Amino acid sequence: MKTFKLIFGLLLGAAILGGIGGTAVYFSLELRERKLDNDFQLSRSLHDQGDFERSEQAISGHIDAAKGTEAWLNEALILRFRAQNGSKNEAAATATAERIIAMGESAGPERLAECHAYLGSVAIKREDVSAAQSHFEAVIRHSGVSGHNADAARLGLARIRLALTGATPEVREELATLRTDFPSTPLIRDIEHVLGQCNMALMFSEIPVAGDLIYEVASGDTINALARKHGIAEGLLMAVNRIDDPRRLSIGRRIKIPDVHFSIEVNKTDNSLQLLNNGRFFKHYPVRTGRVDYLTPVGEFKIRVKKKNPAWNDPKTGRYFPPNDAENQLGSRWIGFKGSSFGIHGTIEPDTIGTYASNGCVGMLKEDVEELYDLVTVGTPIRIFGTAAVEPRA
Repeated sequence: MKTFKLIFGLLLGAAILGGIGGTAVYFSLELRERKLDNDFQLSRSLHDQGDFERSEQAISGHIDAAKGTEAWLNEALILRFRAQNGSKNEAAATATAERIIAMGESAGPERLAECHAYLGSVAIKREDVSAAQSHFEAVIRHSGVSGHNADAARLGLARIRLALTGATPEVREELATLRTDFPSTPLIRDIEHVLGQCNMALMFSEIPVAGDLIYEVASGDTINALARKHGIAEGLLMAVNRIDDPRRLSIGRRIKIPDVHFSIEVNKTDNSLQLLNNGRFFKHYPVRTGRVDYLTPVGEFKIRVKKKNPAWNDPKTGRYFPPNDAENQLGSRWIGFKGSSFGIHGTIEPDTIGTYASNGCVGMLKEDVEELYDLVTVGTPIRIFGTAAVEPRA
């Protein structure tokens, strides 16, 4: 009987101790999980605030501790990668992205796509075309054809094709489709920049594309007459055909007359100017508009006059500024509107581009307004729309 009581007592004690130990382990795991969740939330919050260094610090201690728990490790690594990417630490972000990719499918398709998109962009900067293409194709495999990462991958692949094959109608259509299909993507300006480069390259190429005309110069033809007949700027016609002197236009010479029918749209809401050709996007330029909304009028206009190195009279003081004067606010080009005192011109204050800072005219960077000036002709239609995101001033 005493032996039985002893054995029972030992078993009961072991059970109690086991229960206490099990409970302790349970609460230990629960506290650890709660700590992880809190630190993950803190890291996300700090990232959103732009405090990338502290965002990484918040989860750095969990990377090794999470090795035994795959889901926690995946989350800790992606938070570290985003913090390193945010702080522009390319070497560290690259290493972390590669580590996530090495984990394979357990990392999840969205995280894999995000890391491949990043590594693709890094490879583009390093001019490693093969690696960039491989990463961008992996993004499409993991994320499909929509979403931010897919947009970045499709743009990256288009850039690669543009670099390898040069501007082609196929690359242009691919970029135009990407722009049309995903107009709200954060990459829209990047897409438009590359599409603009492609459009310009095709226009200046000696090889005609759909709509372009190859014309054989006849007796009596002049650059001026051909330009007016086909609605193209003289300078553009000469540039496309590498003609330095308009007087040297030999009979029988075959020249390319690009299919251009430009129009301009200015959106005051985002201070952008879109150059359209035959109604389709051709190129984007950032601009500045009126410091008060009503100063830049909305409506339909046409180009009335074009002037290189214009003089300027300050409307506030009446002071005259001759051409090329360092204080001449019109800069190097003036594109005046018909039936209005407003126009498009350069600026001597490039930092104001993208803001509401003018007395009503549309201001452009020097290199942009000089390019636009050479592309458009007198009579080119202009539409100004949108509302400036500024409060009226007294």
